[in-house]
Amino acid sequence: MVKKGVLKKREGDYFKILAYIARFLALSLPISLIFGMDFFYLRFLFARIALFLLSFIGVAADFLPELPGLFYNERIVSVDSACTGIRSFYLLFAMLFAFRGDYFSKLKCLFFGGLALFFFNAFRIFLSSAVFFIVGSRIDNFLWAFGLNILALFIVYLLAKSKGIKSLI
Repeated sequence: MVKKGVLKKREGDYFKILAYIARFLALSLPISLIFGMDFFYLRFLFARIALFLLSFIGVAADFLPELPGLFYNERIVSVDSACTGIRSFYLLFAMLFAFRGDYFSKLKCLFFGGLALFFFNAFRIFLSSAVFFIVGSRIDNFLWAFGLNILALFIVYLLAKSKGIKSLI
């Protein structure tokens, strides 16, 4: 036999889950605008950072500003708009603002989480370029993009844990 209070609590949990999913989907709608954007200057910046880091390991690559990209030993690495990590940043944004809580903490987490995603992405482009230039084989970017999304999820988890939130919904 099920008590009435237990059943009502479960029904409320289902409503909270649906409300969280609705908020997350509403925040995810503008992502279609992101797919059409170029982010040329962000791509330019990531290519320059990769060029700078490659010089530390002795790879004297040339910068191709028109792509933007890198050229070394008859191999070209182009930094595309998918390489900017903006989708992972937007995932972090949508997940943070989909659950209820203090906006200042969310903004602080978005700032520091955005910095963590930026540096992880710069390292990703550097390491992928270095392996391609030195070894000659490409690293699957799907795994790297998956890693960026996992990092975004981990940042939301750290915020929830630091605030003592037991549930994000």
